Amino acid sequence: MARRPARVFINKRVAKGITREVARAGIEYAELQAENELVDILSVPPRRTGRIYPRGKKGQTHQASNEIGGETGGGEAPAPDTGELRQSVKSYTEEFGDSFRAIVGTPLERGALLQEGTEHIKPRPWISLLATEERWSRILKAFRVGIRRQYSRARRNFSE
Repeated sequence: MARRPARVFINKRVAKGITREVARAGIEYAELQAENELVDILSVPPRRTGRIYPRGKKGQTHQASNEIGGETGGGEAPAPDTGELRQSVKSYTEEFGDSFRAIVGTPLERGALLQEGTEHIKPRPWISLLATEERWSRILKAFRVGIRRQYSRARRNFSE
């Protein structure tokens, strides 16, 4: 008895939609990991070898981060003080055409001034610290986890 060949029909629109969902999930997982990494960078006090400034009326002080040294060759990441910069870190995913990109940063002008420096302040990079091998590997791992989870969901939904 001759067997009938198996035939599989794939709806291109459905397949493309599943692929986009999987890619978007990977980007969103990586985006959230990058946001968490930035918050971590701003949460952990550096060596704090910079100047000490008076702050407030009760004799409080703040020790700034150092202008030289740090992992990137520039200044140290900004020393935590009020937590305003750390709390302002946000992320979102943008879709343009057939692509996605994750945006991670702060809407505060102060964040860019600290990253790049000014005429009076040396750079205190904090966003560029995401480029360390350890942090980047965690971001890529989050991307892979997002892809795997969304792919598993799509397979379950497709088979139902």
